Amino acid sequence: MTQSDKKRNTNPMDIDIIPEDALEHTYYRNRNGRFRHTKPSIKDILISVLILFIATGTGILFQSFEFSEANIITVYLLAVLLISVFTKSYLCNVVSSLLGVLLFNFFFTEPRFTFHAYEQEYFFTFSMMLIASIMTGTLAG
Repeated sequence: MTQSDKKRNTNPMDIDIIPEDALEHTYYRNRNGRFRHTKPSIKDILISVLILFIATGTGILFQSFEFSEANIITVYLLAVLLISVFTKSYLCNVVSSLLGVLLFNFFFTEPRFTFHAYEQEYFFTFSMMLIASIMTGTLAG
């Protein structure tokens, strides 16, 4: 094998070494050995509230254009997804999922502006909405 054959068959690889001091220590290891963020910051909470506020406003706009409730549910799922992308706390994701379901119940189900729902199917809708928003938020985070 000639020298030029050896150069052609080599596969260059870069190795970057990052010192441990350069890493941000905002995690803790739970009992299962997985890393979780400790608690949400004020910035995370404000981002979550702002995104849920925008989602509710968008839902009210969709309702005025007589869109179906499925479109409004999708807006809340997108909001939880955005919250999990823009915040660092797992707790923000779970709380915003629950708040999204409560806001949908309060503003968009009959009777409006209460936490009651007359139709039996809403219990299933709320359950699926909560599960889907927690799952998508967790996967995005």
